[in-house]
Amino acid sequence: MLFIDSMSLLGNSPLWLIPGLAMLLYGGKLLLDGAISLARTLGISPLLIGLTIVAFGTSAPELGFNIWSATHDTGGLIFGNIVGSNVANIALVLGIAAMVKNIPAAWKDIGDEMWILLSATFIFSIFAFFGGPDGTGKGAIDPSFRQWHGYLLLAGFLGFTAWMIYQGKKERSKDDSSGDIIENQSIAF
Repeated sequence: MLFIDSMSLLGNSPLWLIPGLAMLLYGGKLLLDGAISLARTLGISPLLIGLTIVAFGTSAPELGFNIWSATHDTGGLIFGNIVGSNVANIALVLGIAAMVKNIPAAWKDIGDEMWILLSATFIFSIFAFFGGPDGTGKGAIDPSFRQWHGYLLLAGFLGFTAWMIYQGKKERSKDDSSGDIIENQSIAF
């Protein structure tokens, strides 16, 4: 209520963009600083923390929106949000970052994750296009997600996260000098 009343002071002014961007940048810096601190405390690589904790933090608003959309029977918004977010993350964010500076990526570093990403995309596409039986018993296909689809995708996500943590700890135990990487790594804005 207080937020809505304060918005009426400036109305639909584009001036809201300035404090919004400032809060976004400051929140992003806090998230990254906390993630690096967590990586140091747990003794795992900052990359692994980025793939888990930072990913959770940046996806939380989308998750909240998708839950709201699901409870209001607006499935189209959910699909648009998921596909749009993936396209923006890959094409816009990665594309702009690659325009600024070369991003080294060796197949040995991304090979396993690439196959998991492709598999998850394939499973999502199958569920989206074919869904499953429509419940009439006549064998008709209904292109919609079912609860068991959600459970399966969530189980896959949790399995992937556990696998990433295991791989990160295994890599960490192989290379005792990797602690120097965390100490010398800094992120600048």
